Amino acid sequence: MDDGRRKLMRASLKTVEQALAPHGLMRTHRSWLVNAAHVREIVPTGSGDFDLAIGDGGIVPLSRRYPDTLERLRSI
Repeated sequence: MDDGRRKLMRASLKTVEQALAPHGLMRTHRSWLVNAAHVREIVPTGSGDFDLAIGDGGIVPLSRRYPDTLERLRSI
């Protein structure tokens, strides 16, 4: 939005995830999706969790509760 506010989406993250999965987005945390094409590095943080460094310099959490996502990212 032009006034700096974030757009509100009235859908569950699971619904959004299912809609965007064909475009390369995947669930990394209970409240995060990431575009796999933008992941530059997978950094262990301890306890089985990871941080994902993405192309714009941001950091996205990857929870140990999403082992399938970790394997998919490692295979890319």
